[in-house]
Amino acid sequence: MRAPILVVEDDQTTCDVIRAYLESAGHRVVICRSGSEAIGFVRQTEPRCLILDVMLPGKDGFEICSEIRRGGSIIPILFLSARADEPDRVGGLRAGADDYLVKPFSPRELLARVDALLRRSEIRPEPPSVIHLGNVELSPTRHDVAVGGQPLALTYVEFGLLAAMLERPEWVMTRGQLIDRLYTDDRLPALERTVDVHIFRLREKLQAAAANVAIVTIRGVGYKITAETT
Repeated sequence: MRAPILVVEDDQTTCDVIRAYLESAGHRVVICRSGSEAIGFVRQTEPRCLILDVMLPGKDGFEICSEIRRGGSIIPILFLSARADEPDRVGGLRAGADDYLVKPFSPRELLARVDALLRRSEIRPEPPSVIHLGNVELSPTRHDVAVGGQPLALTYVEFGLLAAMLERPEWVMTRGQLIDRLYTDDRLPALERTVDVHIFRLREKLQAAAANVAIVTIRGVGYKITAETT
């Protein structure tokens, strides 16, 4: 049986709406009402996707997301929150989320965003080879990354950004090109700020793993990846 989509939400009406739309599209849904319950479920049964409210009893959504990412999980995570300010959206992405949708929301848009997350996480292209730069090795076939021979856990969005830049080292890629690479559904608006936040997280992980590559910001244009010289 296909793994479920996990919804972490304490409002019954919202749960009922989400469940109805996801199940009508053929998805299996599990509901958790608290962070501790959700973390336990993720550890025991890796879901296909996590829809996570921010304001929950006990641990809030940001804490739950961070804890799941620290455990090495790369499942797609979508925040669903009434907190619409940019610092909240950016905070959610920095905590490890892949998308952020503000309440009140369109159930159809939620379904479209979930489907887009699942497509990007589960449909793999047929890549030609392993990509190397410095001590970083990325395998599109296995969908994994190693730094100095040690595995590096990335979310699929971070993996997509790294793969796009590694395919053309030293080439400057605009934010628009990276958005096109990651967000292929025209119905879903993608902000350049979203790319910046994912790049920030990717840089942090590469630096922590002692990767001898650097993601360079080209002001007003975008990003490129380059091998560092010693």
